[in-house]
Amino acid sequence: MELKKILVCPKCKTSIKKRGQKSKCKNCGFKYEYKDGIWHFLTLSKKSEKSKLGYEELHQSPSLRLDDGSYEILAAIARGNKTLDIACGEGFIEKLSPETVGVDFSLNSLKKARKSGVKNLVLADAHALPFKNKSFDIAICSGSLEHFLSPLKAL
Repeated sequence: MELKKILVCPKCKTSIKKRGQKSKCKNCGFKYEYKDGIWHFLTLSKKSEKSKLGYEELHQSPSLRLDDGSYEILAAIARGNKTLDIACGEGFIEKLSPETVGVDFSLNSLKKARKSGVKNLVLADAHALPFKNKSFDIAICSGSLEHFLSPLKAL
């Protein structure tokens, strides 16, 4: 899957045409960029911003990887499918299923994922995903839904 072909503006859902380092949506003016292998489409409410700061701090510490086999199971389901991992954290599923697209609102977690070799990463809010409809066969959100401000909106 070529990630840049399925990206849309998270605010107005207009297809992204310009794919340079920094750009903006031709329809609503939303600014986005592609930097260090990560697409930046983050748009947050003031309430979400406080939560984001906590997760940025959390992801500065050593790895938060679970060793219960759950990442391996989810990666096995993801393999061979167009899969989106919402709130991917440090990209443990993406390491095991490299075609999976990882999305998180913590830049620190995505930087860790990128350093470990993960390719398809997007900085975005689960409440405003920057993808065309029907771009994925499967969406994974493991252990994060209860942390969203509006779980129903994210769903």
